[in-house]
Amino acid sequence: MTPVIFLDWDGVLISEAEGWSAEAMAQLNLLCLETGAAIVLTTSCRYAMSVKKLVATMRKNGLDKKVPVLGETRDLDTYRAAVKKKDLIFQVSFPSWSKGKEIWAWLEAHPEVERFVVIDDHPELCIPYEERTVVPVGPLNFKDRYLALELLEKWE
Repeated sequence: MTPVIFLDWDGVLISEAEGWSAEAMAQLNLLCLETGAAIVLTTSCRYAMSVKKLVATMRKNGLDKKVPVLGETRDLDTYRAAVKKKDLIFQVSFPSWSKGKEIWAWLEAHPEVERFVVIDDHPELCIPYEERTVVPVGPLNFKDRYLALELLEKWE
C-alpha cells in the first residue's frame, strides 16, 4: 500500500517571514517521489478552503504533478467564527480535537495504510503519533526529509 504523509503547511512549507519555501517544496517532492508516498492534508487551511483549492495552491507553489494528494483529515469537532478583517471574511477555527485524533479517524477509515509519517511543526497536536512525527524548525529541509524517510522505512 502507498505510504502516507499527513502534512501541515504553516511552519512546514510556509514561513511567516517569506511565504512559500521553494526548498521545502523541493524536499517534499523528493520525499514523495522517493517513497511513492501520497499526501493527506492536516493543515488548518482546510477549514477555509476546499481540497481542490488547497491542492491547486500547492501545485502553483511547486508541488510536483506526480505527487498524489489523497484528501484531508476530517474536521471532527470544530467551532468556527467568521471574523471580519479588512473587508474580508476569514474562517477562524477553535478545534477541540487534536490533529492526532483526526489522523486516527482517517487511519481507521483506511486500514490498508500501515506506513505513514506526520510532518507538523506542532507535535503537541499530533498525539499519539509522536514517534512518527517530523517536527521541522523552519521550513522543511534535507534533515527533515531524511528523518521522514527513516520513519517510513522503520514502519515498513
